[in-house]
Amino acid sequence: MTQISTIRAVLACAAALGVAALGLGTAEAEAPTLKYATTAPPGSHIAKFFEAHVEALNKANPEAIKFRIYHSTLGNMQTIYDSTKNEVADIGWISPTMIPGKFKKTEFTRLPGVCDVAEYCSVAIWHAYQKGLYGDEFDEVPPIAVHAYPPSILNTQKPVTAIDDLRGIKIGALGKEAADIIQALKGTPLSIQLFSFYQSLQNHMIEGVITSYTAFDPFKLHEQVSYHYEINAGGSNAYMGMNKKVWAGLSAEAKKVIDDLEREKFSRELGKFWDGVAEDTRGRVAKLPGHQIVKAKPDEQARIDRLMQPIIDAWMKDVPGGEAVYKFVKADYEAQVKARPTN
Repeated sequence: MTQISTIRAVLACAAALGVAALGLGTAEAEAPTLKYATTAPPGSHIAKFFEAHVEALNKANPEAIKFRIYHSTLGNMQTIYDSTKNEVADIGWISPTMIPGKFKKTEFTRLPGVCDVAEYCSVAIWHAYQKGLYGDEFDEVPPIAVHAYPPSILNTQKPVTAIDDLRGIKIGALGKEAADIIQALKGTPLSIQLFSFYQSLQNHMIEGVITSYTAFDPFKLHEQVSYHYEINAGGSNAYMGMNKKVWAGLSAEAKKVIDDLEREKFSRELGKFWDGVAEDTRGRVAKLPGHQIVKAKPDEQARIDRLMQPIIDAWMKDVPGGEAVYKFVKADYEAQVKARPTN
C-alpha cells in the first residue's frame, strides 16, 4: 500500500467513526427536564393533585420530555409570574389577581353570579382564550391551562339569613368587585388580603369575609366564622403559564405531551378538582357545632340579582373588550350546564 493510500484509509476510518459517534450522541441525548412550579404548600391536597398530574406527564413520553415539580420554592403567589417569565420556572401556577392591572378582562370571574360550577367555567375561560378574547393579557406568559375557583359566599360571625342582616356589618373584601358587592348589600367593605382574614376576624377588625369554601382549610376560617350565607359573590381564577422561550425550544414530540395533557383537558380537571374541594369542605362545615348554612331563597336571590346587575354593567363599560368576554363565557358556560349528563 502506498503512503497516499494509507492516509486515505485512515481518513476514511476516522470519518466513519465520527459519523458513528454523532449517531450515538443523538440516540443518547437527554430529554429536557422542565421545572413545573406551583405555590401550593407541600403536602396539601392541591400539591398532591399537581404531583399526580406531573407523574402522568412524565409517563407520556419520557424520551422526549420530563418534568420536575417544585412547591413554593421557585416563587410565591406574588412572584411566580415573574419567575416564569424570566425562566426561573418553566411552567408556573399563576394567580392573575396578584398582577394588578395586567389581567383586566381575565378578572371577569370576580363579578357576581358568573358561574356556579368551576369545571364548566374553567373550560369556558379556555375557549375564550382560544378565540383570542383576552387580547394581549397573556402576551408575556401564555397559558397552557386555566381554571376558575368555585364562587365565593358570605361568611360571618353574626347570623345572616337575608341580605338585610348585612347592614353595617364589616366584611373583608379582596379586590374592588368584592367591595362593590358588599356595598350593594349595605355591608361595610374593608380591603383585607386573604392571608390576613383569620387575624382580622380574630381581632374583630372585621366581622365576616367574602371567600369560597376552598379557602377554609388552608386559612382555618371555620374557626372564626360560623354563619355562611350562600350567594354567588364572584370568584377568582388562576392559570398554568409557560415561558415562551422554553416552549419555542421544545421538539414536536415534547410539545405534543403538553398539548395532550394540558390545554382544555387539564383546565377541566383543575376546575373539577376545586369543585370537589368546595363540596367536601361544605359538607364538613355543615356538621361543625354552631355552624349554620343558609341558601338564599328564590325571591331573595332575585332581589340580589337586581342589586348586582349595576356592578356587572359598570365592569363591562369600564373594561375594553370586557363585554365580549363576559357574554361569551356566560353563553359557553350555560351551554355546558345544559348539556351535562343528568344521571
